[in-house]
Amino acid sequence: MIRGVYGILVKDKDDGITKEEDNRKAREELRNLIIRFMLASKTDDVDLLTDYLSLIIKAPLLLPYIPYSGNSLLNNFDFLTSYIVTRRTKYVESGKELIDSGKLSPMDFIETIYGGKAEAYNSLRTIFEALSQTPADTRPGLNIAPLSSHLTLTSLVGWLEQPYSKDLPYLRLASILHDIGKLTSPTHHVAEGINFMEKVIDELKKENVKVDNIENALQRIKTHHSTDTIVSRADRVASSADRLIDEVREIAKEIEECKPFLSCYEEGARAECMEEIKYTVDQYKQCTVKIYEELMKKKREEEVKGEGVKGYLYYIDFPGVQSFINYFSNLRDLSAASFFVDYLSSTVPFIHLDNLLRKDKAFLPPEALLASMGGHSYLVGRTDVKPEDFIESLRSDEIFKELGVTPKVSYVGFYVGDRIIDYGSLGPLIRKSNLNSLVLADVKEDILSYGLHKVCDSCGIRPAVYSDQGSYYCSRCYFVHSHSASRGAMAKLSSKFYVDGKEWVYEKVEDPMEDIAEGGNYISVIKFDGNNAGEFFKRTLTFGEYTAKSFWVDYSVKKSYYVTLKEIGDKMIPVGTLYLGGDEGVIITPASVALPFVSKFIEEAKDSGLTFKVGVITAKYDHPIQFLINAADRLMEESKYEGGKESTVGVLTTSAFLSDKAVEEELEIHKEIYSPKVTLKELNSLLDVAKKLEERGILKHAVSKLDDALELYFTSKDMLRLIAYLVRERHRAESEDEKELFKLILSTYNDSGNEYINLLGYYHVLKTFILGERK
Repeated sequence: MIRGVYGILVKDKDDGITKEEDNRKAREELRNLIIRFMLASKTDDVDLLTDYLSLIIKAPLLLPYIPYSGNSLLNNFDFLTSYIVTRRTKYVESGKELIDSGKLSPMDFIETIYGGKAEAYNSLRTIFEALSQTPADTRPGLNIAPLSSHLTLTSLVGWLEQPYSKDLPYLRLASILHDIGKLTSPTHHVAEGINFMEKVIDELKKENVKVDNIENALQRIKTHHSTDTIVSRADRVASSADRLIDEVREIAKEIEECKPFLSCYEEGARAECMEEIKYTVDQYKQCTVKIYEELMKKKREEEVKGEGVKGYLYYIDFPGVQSFINYFSNLRDLSAASFFVDYLSSTVPFIHLDNLLRKDKAFLPPEALLASMGGHSYLVGRTDVKPEDFIESLRSDEIFKELGVTPKVSYVGFYVGDRIIDYGSLGPLIRKSNLNSLVLADVKEDILSYGLHKVCDSCGIRPAVYSDQGSYYCSRCYFVHSHSASRGAMAKLSSKFYVDGKEWVYEKVEDPMEDIAEGGNYISVIKFDGNNAGEFFKRTLTFGEYTAKSFWVDYSVKKSYYVTLKEIGDKMIPVGTLYLGGDEGVIITPASVALPFVSKFIEEAKDSGLTFKVGVITAKYDHPIQFLINAADRLMEESKYEGGKESTVGVLTTSAFLSDKAVEEELEIHKEIYSPKVTLKELNSLLDVAKKLEERGILKHAVSKLDDALELYFTSKDMLRLIAYLVRERHRAESEDEKELFKLILSTYNDSGNEYINLLGYYHVLKTFILGERK
């Protein structure tokens, strides 16, 4: 059978069609994983099993971007996973208590999931990719959301249907696995699902593991199409949210490519319909795309209204992310601050909402965290917790008080009557939270005196109130600094990473910046962000599609990072990775590998569905890091082509102090010879030439010729004279590689309107290689 998810089909990679052999492998991996988990737990605890399955379906919440082991949890989601694993046996009151505990679960649990075990890590990826690339409904136009979204939404709705009640473990398990048979047979998915569960039960019985709850879940899976239960009602609600059957039925009648499928949209159409008709891959894709376009024209944007709110959607936003991070002037503290932004916007809200629910003996399922990236998250809660109580509890967390930050929280009815919120309702929700605010809210400064007082040595702004080993800190900087010894970059230095069968270990140092330079004097700061991500997500029809996009982008970016890391093989890159999530990241690398890393990473990240803009700043390792990050951010924004249809990279090198303002001035002063809009194709051509010149030992000689060309232009401001010089040097060049370099530079010359040639932009690319040389 030909089938696929709309979002995968339109990327046109390998036709975007679901890979059935991969799905069969994923089914076996998932079944074996469930068996191993239950054997390891030695109980009938399907609550924790269902939590685990929920995290697998949303792999970015479970998988770190590199498998690791050690004494510290490295990222925000590791803390979330650890909390979920242990909350039934240990009560954690706040985010402050969790962070101070270091870790709640034994590290062997984390390692059992993925640490150091490449086969387990890859198994989880296989499962997630199969669930994300298999449509919940095979029919064109109804294949908007993948199976992963449908299973998550069904389980979440089932949970929302039970306010004020104790959780029934087998109901969530049944909900999250009710359509698992669609991995291998959309037509006979109930029978496939039954077979899946029965094999799990048989294996567990052989080991004398209790299976009562699993057998109860199996009964709900058997009857989810034939009886009226919480699981069947949740399935119908989740399906109607993502499958706009009435609209699709009418639209399909007017589309030529949809004619083979018309009988399958009729009421009462047989489950076997898609197997009984004949159609081509092209017809399937064209029908899907054209129906989607028509649905977009009729997109619903009204807020879901009506009686009987059964669940709220909360939008939690950490205000002024960039302003907050810029308070910190060294890698150790800055990386810890970056960790806290994510931790406070996702894990801490989860803890507070969970604690309020636990008063009624219910737990917040991982399914409730619908999305999390870039300092904000979407979290769903039941109506047995009042929104005002949740917001008050969250804002009372001691970490927010220590940092002088007030989280922004807005909410809207998520599940009203028998309808899930339309995706179009998210716009007003985000606007309520003042997403674009750049000022930290409710910051309270401690006044030491009304006259002169000592200023914090770290941020240089707030008054110092603490001292530590001769340095003076304000309350915010002291809190971050006191935790940075075991968070961020410092935690990574005490961990062991597993990359391509190799173990990467580190020596612990106070400041890793010199080590990142790897024997040279220069490091590179890489800042990247998805082009038009707002438009990418805005072009979404249903909430299930949105959550699928969100997790797929996050997963693709992290997978691309890991694949690139394996190829580049530089073990200092993980230490310098400040942030990697959603469609953006900030990475500090040795200058020698920065551009090869960017080239490979952006090429791999095409699978996310986005193009990217990138800024790469190369400077001395002792340069104040927050200024380099701001400069890379400005260069990144300037690198974007209008429309953002192509990935572009801006490159700049400096041996002096650099800021975002200096970048703006550099671009303005040298606009006739410098553009940061270097396409990926251009960058790859330059990297290829640079590598050949370096192998021949003449890279520095070639760059010296460009130095002469720049000096000529700076003194003469004569474009024609510069062009003549470059043409002459190309003719004089003894090697074909050097001739190719001048050819590439000359190919950027544009004499229509304002004369321009990207001599300086290409120069900075080559200069990055030279500055990256070891001592």
